[in-house]
Amino acid sequence: MPSATVIRRYVALAVALLLSLAGRAWAQHDLDSDGLIDDFDNCIYNANLDQQDRDGDNTGDVCDNCPNAFNAGQSDIDGNGIGDVCDANPPTRLTLTSVQLRATRPAASTGSIVVKGVLDTTQLGGVKGLGDALRLGLAVSVSGAGLPSPQTVYFPPCVSIASCSATGTLPAHPVHRVIDAGSPHASAGFLRKGNTNLFTMKVTIQDRSFAPPLAAAGVTVGLSVGTFSFGTLYFGGVDQLAKLSNCRAGSRGKSVTCRK
Repeated sequence: MPSATVIRRYVALAVALLLSLAGRAWAQHDLDSDGLIDDFDNCIYNANLDQQDRDGDNTGDVCDNCPNAFNAGQSDIDGNGIGDVCDANPPTRLTLTSVQLRATRPAASTGSIVVKGVLDTTQLGGVKGLGDALRLGLAVSVSGAGLPSPQTVYFPPCVSIASCSATGTLPAHPVHRVIDAGSPHASAGFLRKGNTNLFTMKVTIQDRSFAPPLAAAGVTVGLSVGTFSFGTLYFGGVDQLAKLSNCRAGSRGKSVTCRK
């Protein structure tokens, strides 16, 4: 069941759309009276003029249910006010198998990241639940391994991309791929394992700019399935955070490979 925070955000989105259809200027609204109009405020119900967002998930710290870990969807399955990714008893859904990072060459944005893992979709509602969630969008964030900052990519709603399945569901399409048409180039694929709710996952992020040296330190991957955007705000989604600590750096820190 969606958390109260997520429900409030859906309500805010619905209100915004209604006001837009009525021809009113939603951009002039400032619900928390902090001097920032809601369209550009990362906490529309809590005043935060500084817009501090330590984990880079586009939810300001003052209203983030997990301010130190990326969780764009703000999911809180047990409704205890603590985001799933930093809850002491989180539902386990994502298991990483490998993460590969290659630093950019001089004067070029050629950095790349490849994430592989297994996603348990049981709490998403199984096969159809994953398909429905991916239709709304997907957010992936990678941090650690000497990266100067989290590398985050938001995939737009699947229904707007020609390469997505026509139905948006998976039973007839065991391989479901969503592609971000913008920059940086990125793709995400999910392949069902037999008759189970498990899917092998591969996310590729290209054209990134992060210089060597990378470090053989642990890497953390944040995944928010079903996250979609409206202006600078992000709504919904089920979050998962997974880590790998078995890492090796390549020559001169130009690459790092982490494995399970």
